[in-house]
Amino acid sequence: MTVVWVEDFLNSVERRGLAAKSMSLYRMVFRVIRQRHDVDLETVDEARLLECLDSFRKNQSQSYYVLCAYLIKRALRFLGRKELADSIPKHAG
Repeated sequence: MTVVWVEDFLNSVERRGLAAKSMSLYRMVFRVIRQRHDVDLETVDEARLLECLDSFRKNQSQSYYVLCAYLIKRALRFLGRKELADSIPKHAG
């Protein structure tokens, strides 16, 4: 099940010219965050978010981790959660 804000976010980045391949990758990352890590970016707290990012860092390539961190930061800002987005370490996207 896709969360409404995810579609809104993806539509906004698509309007800015994001390539179809990147859109598919973004969609997949959001699905992994939601389904495998059971994280909802609308309601997640800082501790749980950092735990999710730690899991990405330990279990994925560095480039995939950086992409996930970058995408999560953008999504959190889109959701008006700038303070939480800013809590993600600078080297993580």
